[in-house]
Amino acid sequence: MNSIASFMKAVSLIRGPELPGNLKHLGFALTSIGFHSLAKQQYLEALNLDKDTSAYYIRLAYVEFCAANYEKAIEASQNAMAIGSNDTESLSIIGRSYVYLGQYKEALYYMKKFTEELESLGQTNLYSLPWVAYSYLQNGYSEESDFYVNEQINFANMWIENRVSGFGESYMRLALVYAFTGAKEKAYENLRMYKKTGSGSIHIMRTRNEPLFENIRNEPEFDQIMNDLEAIYQEEHERVRQWLEEDDML
Repeated sequence: MNSIASFMKAVSLIRGPELPGNLKHLGFALTSIGFHSLAKQQYLEALNLDKDTSAYYIRLAYVEFCAANYEKAIEASQNAMAIGSNDTESLSIIGRSYVYLGQYKEALYYMKKFTEELESLGQTNLYSLPWVAYSYLQNGYSEESDFYVNEQINFANMWIENRVSGFGESYMRLALVYAFTGAKEKAYENLRMYKKTGSGSIHIMRTRNEPLFENIRNEPEFDQIMNDLEAIYQEEHERVRQWLEEDDML
């Protein structure tokens, strides 16, 4: 909620060239706690100011992805790519969306393009590696899947060890790869550590049905952890909702 309050203050006070950027930051913060329609309003206002259509579509894609509107997320990402947006971000959203839709051939096609684009740029991406690995596995490429699983484990442990900003998300990424590779105890160990971070992100509302958690989804401990994480999210969402209503934004 603090980030939302900060960006709202910036939007109200700073009306110069910084305004479109502040609106986009506000939209992202609102998306993270589940206020998708309000986030879209900020992105549309930013578009009207800076005319950056590619940036608008990629942010719209992310909102739709967070709202579990995967077909719309794919469409918006493709629109972004058609006008020259960041291909890696668009490809990642498309690939992950196809994973959630259970269309694994399509998922692998875009995940391969995603990793190839990263390699050409000399970049890495921690956040999408579990779904890259899973896409390979679902298409029968176990060796390639193992490579990206190990990449994820190495990156995540490095982020945790060095306390890189946002390192708490690394526990969730580790839980994901350990779960679908059958290392259940390690998956639960990292889910417990993730819960200790107190994450209130919208992503947790999708986690219960996460394909990568198929091996543990019906187990009592997983159900309890999800209940606890969803309660953390709902508490934060309600706190922000009340604050937004008091500020006449809802």
